[in-house]
Amino acid sequence: MRPILFDLLHTLKSRTTVGFFILVILISIAGAATFSVYTIHPSTNPPNIYEAYYVSNDSFHIVNYVYDSYGDPISGANVSFRMFTDNSYVNSTTDTEGYGNITLGPVNISQTINGSEKFTILGSTYNRSITLNVNAITNPENSAPWGPTWGSYDEYIGTYKAVSVYNPRNTYLKDIILFYLGKNGQPSGAVNVSIEESTLSAKPPLIPIGSASGFYNKIFKPNPRNLQQGAFYLVKVNTSNQSISLPYSSVSFQPDISGFLLETELPSNQIGVDAAISINNMFPAIVGLVSLLMVYTNLSRVTSSNVVESIISKPISLRKLVFSKFVAIDVSLIAMSVIVPVSMDLYSILTIGFAMPEYYLMVLILGLSLSALSFTSLLFLVSSYIRSIPLFLGISIGIVLFTSVFWSLIVNSIALDLTGYAINTPLFESIELRSSYFTPNLGILSSYDILSRTIPYYSLYQYHPTVVTMIAGGLLWVMITLLIWLYRFSKIDQ
Repeated sequence: MRPILFDLLHTLKSRTTVGFFILVILISIAGAATFSVYTIHPSTNPPNIYEAYYVSNDSFHIVNYVYDSYGDPISGANVSFRMFTDNSYVNSTTDTEGYGNITLGPVNISQTINGSEKFTILGSTYNRSITLNVNAITNPENSAPWGPTWGSYDEYIGTYKAVSVYNPRNTYLKDIILFYLGKNGQPSGAVNVSIEESTLSAKPPLIPIGSASGFYNKIFKPNPRNLQQGAFYLVKVNTSNQSISLPYSSVSFQPDISGFLLETELPSNQIGVDAAISINNMFPAIVGLVSLLMVYTNLSRVTSSNVVESIISKPISLRKLVFSKFVAIDVSLIAMSVIVPVSMDLYSILTIGFAMPEYYLMVLILGLSLSALSFTSLLFLVSSYIRSIPLFLGISIGIVLFTSVFWSLIVNSIALDLTGYAINTPLFESIELRSSYFTPNLGILSSYDILSRTIPYYSLYQYHPTVVTMIAGGLLWVMITLLIWLYRFSKIDQ
């Protein structure tokens, strides 16, 4: 036990180890400087305007709803419509509910009316051109002249459209506002609203969030417990009218609506993801090179010289001496593996005010520690075969660069050739992920584990890593290489 304690204290106190500690802290802070937290903030764009049109009593009717980023109505906004045919004006002002409706008529609705609407909202003026035609109003899918004003149209129900609005009580979640208007301006039939996760390739189940009928809009507030953070959701609208006398009993369909729901990551999760990506981008080669320099400083430079002969006596074998150095180096590297994400976390707390989840912190420490242990044991194995320092350094640097820098590039090329699939498709990613278990650079697995919890499509991968599989992969790397180099040094000791 004494050689291990001696080597451990000597290694931890050495200038080389202290220098490496300072180096990884500086690199960690440099990586943490890129951290950012995204929250949903109200738009600074002009107020929103929803328009819908219908025909009733030989008149064109224009429904105008003016609202802010939260979906709340804006009252007192001046609205006017100018008809190009006779340059006449029809004026209106939005009421307390945000509606400033305009009626043009009675007119010959078989004729097309061209004009423009002018809105004066909070001191700013906005203009929109409008073409009104009865055929377009009753069948907007074929000839709607006003572009995206319509969401969908059901001739038995009327018009409906869903858009996203900000949730005033949750800066990481959006609500859905549904606009709906029955045929010919009558109350609408039932309009049911659901959401469907759009980031999954497999068809996910619909999540109902409510229904509406009558006039004119309704805000739906989905339950955050039903949502995957960071996922996009398409809005699905289902309309049905059981009372219509047709060969079939109902008219029902579920189109995709342009509105979407987005729940962003919580700040702590965003920081954890940023840390995982930063470590994955910056530390694979660094961990290997630091392991190499510590093995060189504490082992190869000793075993390749005559110094070892003066150290070893009968009570202390070469195998025990080498093993004590292995333990001392690994303890130092594990300490560095703790310092890296902890430094990032502390920097994030001091600068942004948020810390990553404890689980993410532990997984990142685990991934870096496994990489350090795997690299160290592999380099000890190389040292057991090669006594020449220049040759040892050359081969070891090649191993570190190959396994930490070039491995993923080679695997990517092989995956593309074998599968013909594009990068980031599930099959391609599963090949790349499984290949990570065949390198000592196991830190990338911790990134995949964190990403699988925050980015939905990662959860589709059959081979995404868990803490158990990461530990198993690391132990396999360490045990196989350790047994070989222990045997090698035992043979040399004889």
